[in-house]
Formats: sequence, structure tokens, C-alpha cells
Amino acid sequence: MKSIAGKEQKIQSCVELVEALYDSCRAGNLQQVKDRLNQVPEALDSGDYDMTFYYPAHFGRSPLYLSAQEGHHEVVQYLLDQGANPVPHEFSARYHSDDFTDWMDTISERGHHHVLSLLKKAIEDTYGPPLDGRNFHHHIRTRDVTAVKNM
Repeated sequence: MKSIAGKEQKIQSCVELVEALYDSCRAGNLQQVKDRLNQVPEALDSGDYDMTFYYPAHFGRSPLYLSAQEGHHEVVQYLLDQGANPVPHEFSARYHSDDFTDWMDTISERGHHHVLSLLKKAIEDTYGPPLDGRNFHHHIRTRDVTAVKNM
């Protein structure tokens, strides 16, 4: 019984730290984000770990997602510098293009263009330039095998 109680307490403590990290991201408090991320570094992409850090208010959103939605440029930059995945997360660690475009549209509609620029650059740096039919077909026609493989 003693070990079960200890594990429950450890899990509860971790959940509280992640909730505090999320609150700090929403509020844009960079120092608190740094402090809390130091305590639970595995929560950096916790939208991708919703089975590890699940709780009712979680909604499968990462700290980056929450910071970007609120337009907290410095927090977004810090999280990206720490290696946060610039693509938004959804439940069960699935990525969806609809979520991506909705997310980017929402950030734009809220007037957070500085955050949008950061994210677009981070996405291109991480995953390469946006794939569109013209780029793809051009590289096939010119037999640029390396470019096609990188797409």
C-alpha cells in the first residue's frame, strides 16, 4: 500500500506541475515557463504525450500551442528554442492538416502575426518548404531526386 500511495502522490505532483506550466504558457509568464519546464522537461511536447500527462483540462494541447494562441511571442520563441515541435497536436498524438490550418488561421485572426511568422519559420526549418503541386511537379520534371526525397 505504501508504494501505491507514493506513486499516486508522484503522479499528482507531476500533473500539478504540468497544469502550472500550462497556466504559465497561457499567461505568457516566461520565467515561470522556464522554471516549470525545468521541473518537467518531458512536458515540452506534452500534447504528444497525453497518456502520460492526461487530466481533464489537458485537451491534448502542447505548451507551444497554448502560448501561440495567446500571442506570447517570447514564450513561443523560448519553447521553439528548447525544441518544441512547431506543428500542433491533437488527441492521441495525431497530427491533422485541418487542425494545422485552423490553428494558423486562429492565430492570424487574433492578430498575432509575429507569432505566426515564428511558427512558419520553425515549421520550414524543421520540415522543409511547404509542399505544393508546382514545387513537386517541377522537381519531378527536372529529375531532382534529392529535392523529391526531401519533400
